Amino acid sequence: KLNILAIMRNYFTAAFIKNVIFPYGLHGYRQIMLDKITSELQNDLDIELFTIILTCDEDENIRRIKSDRRDDERIRRALDGTRTIFDNLEYPKIDTTVLTPEETAKQIILFMDGEMTK
Repeated sequence: KLNILAIMRNYFTAAFIKNVIFPYGLHGYRQIMLDKITSELQNDLDIELFTIILTCDEDENIRRIKSDRRDDERIRRALDGTRTIFDNLEYPKIDTTVLTPEETAKQIILFMDGEMTK
């Protein structure tokens, strides 16, 4: 926890960095850990946190998983275990099916700047 806390503090206090994006599906233990770390950071720093759910259609999800060279069993577990885990959460969602990583980052920044709504 201390290592990641130090790294995140460095990112959030660097003068040349305006936004930090963590592109990872957090749930379960990882979510609890991130909540503890960000809570501690918010006590020390003036930061604003946003949660945005990035989605894509199932075919694109499978294509992306295969590009990571995951085997069929890991693909099945990913689709069965996490494909719908965030569906009922009341966070803004961005469909990234046809977006490049750069376009996705721009959409996230637009939301954070208040130029995009749910």
